[in-house]
Amino acid sequence: FENNSVYDVAKEVYGGISYLFVTVEGNPGVLRYENITTIDLPEDFDPSKDNKWQYDQHYTSTYYFETFDSTGKTLVSKEISKITDGEEGMSADYLSFDSKGNVYVGNWRSFEVYSPDLSEKLFASKEEMNIDGFVKLSDGSVGISLWGESGMEIKRIDPIKKELGEKISAPQNAYNFIEGKGEYILFYYSAGGIMGLKEDGTAEEIVNWLDSDIENSNINGIIPMEDGNFVVISVSYDEAAGKDKSELVKLTKTKYDPTNERKIINIACMYLDYDVRQKVLDFNKTNTEYRIRMTDYSQYNTGDDNSVGRTNVNMGVVAGLTSEGM
Repeated sequence: FENNSVYDVAKEVYGGISYLFVTVEGNPGVLRYENITTIDLPEDFDPSKDNKWQYDQHYTSTYYFETFDSTGKTLVSKEISKITDGEEGMSADYLSFDSKGNVYVGNWRSFEVYSPDLSEKLFASKEEMNIDGFVKLSDGSVGISLWGESGMEIKRIDPIKKELGEKISAPQNAYNFIEGKGEYILFYYSAGGIMGLKEDGTAEEIVNWLDSDIENSNINGIIPMEDGNFVVISVSYDEAAGKDKSELVKLTKTKYDPTNERKIINIACMYLDYDVRQKVLDFNKTNTEYRIRMTDYSQYNTGDDNSVGRTNVNMGVVAGLTSEGM
């Protein structure tokens, strides 16, 4: 696939691909767009002497959903949205699929749900919302993440009942969402690690980046596995080679082995500094006797209370737990 642009005096056409995806059936597909700008030029217009952009312009943006088989044959090709001359329309900024293959298309203000072959519109939101994106949930349904009055929240979409479920509040730092597995309706990752969010809104740490010797700023993608492990895509700059280096890192749960245990230095903090994190990573990779375990308590702050993390740190100090369990 390639972007194509066609230009003439009265019209400009630009097309491209906004999404590459694989359907539930395993077929590859694209969400592509076509932008057309037409200009009302006078009959005596001379492009060598005049600027066409001073005249009235009309803008049309159209999105197409297309899937293909293994030979490249088109299986589905549907126009799913159009915006013309600034009118409100369904621009396709977000895309997702539920376990039944239904297609979810949306933008920051609204969404629509189609049948797998896009022959039927199953559901459309009726009011403007501040949508941040779609997220696939552990039960195979799709939810929307949106900014509520007290922070990020999740609402499950029910295309059968044509309604949204009750909101599930997410911690303040929950924004990079990943499809959930098992008891966790979704995962999300932050500077501290990968967290699992449950139906009741409680979050548990699943992976700690420092404990896994991973620099979080290099993370370019995370894939949850059915066995509870994760594959992390890490992209870093290789100074020796003078170019970016991409790596696939599999994070595997391991049983506790007391014979391999190093002495742990527990440190609590609020908002872990980048330079400090680098020094901790270097220390943990090279020291064979000690290991630093850091807990960034800012990850527990919520939209309703951004002092939760600091309160937990203080409670731990008062309880005398700073040397163990923190």
